[in-house]
Amino acid sequence: MFDLYDNKVRISVLAVLMGVSVALILYCHFIWHVRIIFTHFFYVPIILAALWFRRKSLILTGILSFLLLATSYNMGFDLGEDVFRVLMFFFVNVVAIFLSEQIHAQRRRLEESERKYRSLFELSPEYILVLNLKGEILDLNSAISELIGLEKDELVGKSIFELGFILPERIEKIKEKLKTMEGGGEVKPYETKLLDSKGNEHYVRIFNKLVKIGGDDLLIVVIEDLTDIKKTQKRLEKAVKEKELLIKETYHRVKNNLMIISSLLSLQSRYLKDKEALELFKESENRARSMALIHERLYRSSNLKEIDMAEYLQTLASGIFNSYTIPGIKLNLDLDKVKMDVELAIPIGLIVNELITNSLKHAFPEGAEGEVNLKLKSLNDNILLEVSDNGVGFPDDLDWENTPSLGLQLVKSLSDQINADVEMVSDDGTAFRIKVPKRDLF
Repeated sequence: MFDLYDNKVRISVLAVLMGVSVALILYCHFIWHVRIIFTHFFYVPIILAALWFRRKSLILTGILSFLLLATSYNMGFDLGEDVFRVLMFFFVNVVAIFLSEQIHAQRRRLEESERKYRSLFELSPEYILVLNLKGEILDLNSAISELIGLEKDELVGKSIFELGFILPERIEKIKEKLKTMEGGGEVKPYETKLLDSKGNEHYVRIFNKLVKIGGDDLLIVVIEDLTDIKKTQKRLEKAVKEKELLIKETYHRVKNNLMIISSLLSLQSRYLKDKEALELFKESENRARSMALIHERLYRSSNLKEIDMAEYLQTLASGIFNSYTIPGIKLNLDLDKVKMDVELAIPIGLIVNELITNSLKHAFPEGAEGEVNLKLKSLNDNILLEVSDNGVGFPDDLDWENTPSLGLQLVKSLSDQINADVEMVSDDGTAFRIKVPKRDLF
């Protein structure tokens, strides 16, 4: 086969052209005895030699130049014009060598780039296809060849819709996406399923890029296999659900235990004759109930970390009022929708329990009427919790932070625990204002 990329063929072509050139020199000088030779023909082998063999082509130019000058000298011709022709031979040869080396360097860079591209293409763990807009395969890497179970040569030229790795119900949708891209539209990455040669389903994400090469629109398709990720995700989701069920069951059992404690205290208090002891039992019962309410809401909540404090405090305050059943005392609620985690909600619940209990026990003399107010507000940087009443007020000679009352000691201790600032105001009643920094909420 006549292949100009074969050096043997190139040498043969140059040998023929050089033979013709030598024959012209000898014929014109020795047969015709003329000085003028059609030397334009000599540029053909000179340029071809420069393009094919670069600097080695100077040998051919040197031989032709020597023969031209030698035969001219032998025939006694004027060498001036032939010397000029020889200089032109070398000038053209050098220019052709320069262009040839530039072309060779560019080709080498392209070949190196092609090798890098081909290495990345073949070694990529992703499935890569190069298609035309009809869905015919122009190129593919070994990863997708293994997925389909056919050799590359068997796949090139085939339509992706006839190879069986696309689920039948997805074929029309993929054809629609090809039409969208053919019309200049964009198709964002999407997830679907593919079948391997054994019929196993693979979850994949498909990326498409339309490029123009040599005037033709080609589609580069990169397919990311998500099968292992999806399996891991399902295992994690199952583990999370099992953990949530376990946590909910734990909350449920804690709630039940606390309610049992509260019920036992309530039952035992019925046999008490001492009023002070009865009050202590009732306070302990309410404390247990306040914590039980937290765990009940956690058990019923879809979010195991957040508690709706407005709902919780409303239920808690109403329960405390019902346990004391003091006529003439009204409960007022002003509660914003605030979410707190369990670590903060339990101390807040206990503080509210102690302060409302304290108001009901001490703010209103027997038979007096009045109001107890519970407020929860979301401010810029803080959550404001306020429990107030319009009762007799806090004794002037008593420091609430250093009182023998267990309830107020708990308020002080729990406030310090959650880094809250507490202000007590005794003016036309008593008000406890507690500011909880929002940075400590979650």
